[in-house]
Amino acid sequence: MKVLIAFPERKTNTNPFAYTLKNELESIGCDVSMGLDEFWNYSYKYDLIHIHWPESLFKNWKPTDAEVLLLQKHIKEIKKRSAIVYTRHDIGPHYSRNINKIKCFDIVENAADAIVHLGNYGIQELKEKLQKETTSHFVIPHHIYNSVYDNRISQQQARKRLSIPQNKFVLLTFGDYRDAEEVNMVLSGFEEYKNKQKYLLAPRLQKRLNEEVKNIFSWEWIRCKLLIIKLKISGVNMGSKFVSDDYLPSYFAAADLVLIQRKVILNSGNIPMAFLFKKPVIGANVGNIGELLTETNNVVFDPNKEGALTKAFCEAEKKSTTALGNSNFNYAMKFMNLNSIAQQYLEVYQSALKNK
Repeated sequence: MKVLIAFPERKTNTNPFAYTLKNELESIGCDVSMGLDEFWNYSYKYDLIHIHWPESLFKNWKPTDAEVLLLQKHIKEIKKRSAIVYTRHDIGPHYSRNINKIKCFDIVENAADAIVHLGNYGIQELKEKLQKETTSHFVIPHHIYNSVYDNRISQQQARKRLSIPQNKFVLLTFGDYRDAEEVNMVLSGFEEYKNKQKYLLAPRLQKRLNEEVKNIFSWEWIRCKLLIIKLKISGVNMGSKFVSDDYLPSYFAAADLVLIQRKVILNSGNIPMAFLFKKPVIGANVGNIGELLTETNNVVFDPNKEGALTKAFCEAEKKSTTALGNSNFNYAMKFMNLNSIAQQYLEVYQSALKNK
């Protein structure tokens, strides 16, 4: 069996999901390659094509009308000789009404012989949408990145490296802020949170604010900026630069709590990352996030309910003094370890080929 993971090669992307899975599949004997050039020019060499984010099949993640038609034609050719497996990371493109991105999702979903979900949420909905009995559905958790990141750095060392006072209660929101509503949700909740030692560590928040200077007359963004000015007194550490793999462990190790700063989301790789670093997690009770955090006794909240996030901060603060962080780590090592995940994907591949 020759497998191609249709995703940019490691040197051109920063997401560890695909390349860590590729490496582990190789270690258990699977013949697997990865790359977009292979997908577009040499897909005929492979028995199975594994697709992740549909937009990522195009180098700039912004497909044109012509590229969408090309993808549709190419997928039809692939289907004649190869099986297609699709991992459903997202329901659709984030905060985007780009019709071409949406079409890419539809093309891939309809072509898949097997679809891997990272949790149970949305499976029935997708089955009803596709109306295809020939498509098999599987649940495989998001794996942890212990082969990439060293979780042995202490909180004290991490805070010293990031110039964070040792006596602060640090709330980490890692990754991009995708919309004003995410910024407002986090800043409003943090403002109302009554903890004199609170400290918000948001390494990509400034990036979003910089990108929204064109919305200077938008009340939503004016409110965000006023909150920023007010909250800097309380301790808001913002950044705009991409966090390198060398520094990433310091951010998670420095935190007392990790907040998944999403209102609309299906999955988040920051949950297994927080689990790897033995941190309690707060997240909206939506998608697979709500399911996973509830199952593991972490804290969920209603992102559309006023005051819910502040209440979640208080609840999570109490849990941060318990053994929840260690429990999260043990859960991740048992159910999200890469070797087990790779074995499960191999079984999906074999099933897809058998039923092709």
